[in-house]
Amino acid sequence: KAYGFDAEKDRKALLEELNAFADGILDKRRPCNPPLAPPSFTLKTIKDAIPAHCFKRNLFNSLGYLAMDLIKIGVLGYLATFISSPVLAGLSSW
Repeated sequence: KAYGFDAEKDRKALLEELNAFADGILDKRRPCNPPLAPPSFTLKTIKDAIPAHCFKRNLFNSLGYLAMDLIKIGVLGYLATFISSPVLAGLSSW
């Protein structure tokens, strides 16, 4: 016995018995093989569709985004210290 089923049964009978657990694997309308055709686009096609200025690096923009992220982290960390505050406990009873 394997997985609570008699493994000595013929394959067809065993598949019929396990069909309920296999998401309809024996369904005749289900395709035998998934469609594995290659996509109609390439990575070069995608890269060509993106404007060239998006690939130019800018140190000041990058540092600005970093600063904004650090400020957001700081503000959220500060606000998280008030989670167990009695003031917020009163707001939950609304």
